Amino acid sequence: MLSKLRQVPRLVQAARDNIKEPPGDLRQGRHRHLARRDGVHRRRSAARVSANVDDMHLLGDLADACGEAVQTIGAYVDRSRERHSPEGQGTFRLGRDRFEQKLRLEEGITLPVDRLLAIATRELARDAGRIPPGSPAA
Repeated sequence: MLSKLRQVPRLVQAARDNIKEPPGDLRQGRHRHLARRDGVHRRRSAARVSANVDDMHLLGDLADACGEAVQTIGAYVDRSRERHSPEGQGTFRLGRDRFEQKLRLEEGITLPVDRLLAIATRELARDAGRIPPGSPAA
């Protein structure tokens, strides 16, 4: 857990470097609640872990790393809200080309998304009992 907490500043820096126009729901106040909830979750997780640790030095490091992680996330969220308007055009959508690239790089899938959609639609229909197993459409 200590290792993960110490990586939060790198994660936040990557977000700063890569997210140029965040989606609207992250700019409209909801993100502050998520960051606050995440901070509470991290503190509770740290408390659960520390209940089983007798090493006071390690406990101190854990508390420091947790505090820094929560502060770093909160500062990023506040800065993001100040820099980006709620009316911005950011989106979670990747678009066709990026989605196909993501599938190729992360999953090794080289089929075009139209073909994947056709396969998924066919499988959903078959699972719903509309296409009998073994039929030519299956």
